[in-house]
Amino acid sequence: MKAVPPSDLPACATFDNTTADGDPAYQVPKCPVGATDCSTCNLTISRDNISGTAEPNQPNTISTAPTCADDTGGIYLQTESIERIMIR
Repeated sequence: MKAVPPSDLPACATFDNTTADGDPAYQVPKCPVGATDCSTCNLTISRDNISGTAEPNQPNTISTAPTCADDTGGIYLQTESIERIMIR
């Protein structure tokens, strides 16, 4: 994977479904108005409550029912987890 210079990093998505920032229909992060692409930045780090760092917006899944919870086993950055998603 090629490193991206800081000046080329996209804007961070937001996740606040109490305002126009998030997408209330799906309860997922959304790019800021005017951004052509963005990243989830720190919104999707880790998973569930694994040792080291808990996932901040659990369960980070698009599901209305039943919910789709993450596996709780593992250690942060040693077991699989999605740390960032690019939104385009």
